[in-house]
Amino acid sequence: MSEKKTHNLHDAFFRRILMDTELCKALLQTALPKREIELFNLSTLKAELGTFIDKNLKEHRSDVIVSLKFKGSRCKAKVFFLLEHKSYRDPKVLTQILRYQSEIYSSQEYLLEKTPVYTVLVHQGKRPWDFSGNFQDSELKKFPPAARKILKKRFIDFTCSYVDLQGRDLQKKTGHPGLSLALFVMKNIWKLNDKTVEKILLQAKDLGREQKTLIYDILKYIMKYDKRYAIKEKILELEDNALNKKDKFLENDPLLMFPWEEKALKKGLKKGKIEGEREGLKKGKIEGEREGLKKGKIEGKVEGLQEVAVRMLKEGMALQKIHKLTKLPKTALKKLKEVG
Repeated sequence: MSEKKTHNLHDAFFRRILMDTELCKALLQTALPKREIELFNLSTLKAELGTFIDKNLKEHRSDVIVSLKFKGSRCKAKVFFLLEHKSYRDPKVLTQILRYQSEIYSSQEYLLEKTPVYTVLVHQGKRPWDFSGNFQDSELKKFPPAARKILKKRFIDFTCSYVDLQGRDLQKKTGHPGLSLALFVMKNIWKLNDKTVEKILLQAKDLGREQKTLIYDILKYIMKYDKRYAIKEKILELEDNALNKKDKFLENDPLLMFPWEEKALKKGLKKGKIEGEREGLKKGKIEGEREGLKKGKIEGKVEGLQEVAVRMLKEGMALQKIHKLTKLPKTALKKLKEVG
């Protein structure tokens, strides 16, 4: 995976977390100082991305913008929160954030009362990043100290609320099990091992089935980053050892696949659908079309799974594991092995 695609993968998972209102609230409670977050009514949280931002800012899809109103029924004022994520040390990040803020203020050009912007920067890099988050600290550091002290009010300035996932243990501070697990995965994605994967699965089990979607997204995130069969096999093995049948994820949901597995399956389904339509049209009856579609879909799915199985065999995976993942009969797998 290229470096750019890797960064995009991490950005996409970060956006996925903040799509969940409760997770977004929990992240703000974690990132903001207590005396600041207590000023706001968290029940008023609202996603703002796409409602007023122009096309230039929309292109930077790693950004998430939400708004919060202050406590007190008489106070109608609100604040925009720009949540920015970086999976690497970016020396240009404050200039980038300044541009984002400018775009947001420009979009309010004709409003009598402007909504201010509060920025939160979350760093997910491999190593801790000693970052002040202050614009003048970064951009005016070459000024003589005396000149900076005298002139600082003449230059633009802002300070981000900064969260470094590698710099401190945030899991206990969040107060939200789902966010704790997501941050733990983001922090440790660079150094996955058996012990880490086992800890992730055990925490996922504690979340319960109501967090099923988040758990699937976490496992997909892991598998998209680490595309080795070893990681998928290890998850299955740890499930067998650590979890009850009802708590298993991969085995209970065959749709949790590597990207290329999904592609092979879709290809087979598409081919099966075309063949099914042709067969149905030849019969010239609605019943025939339905039967052909159904048959073609099944055959296409089987063909797609066979392609996946062939690749697994070439990777040297055991027949028992392939049988678990594809649900194909062992006799069919043996034939594929002989042919391959």
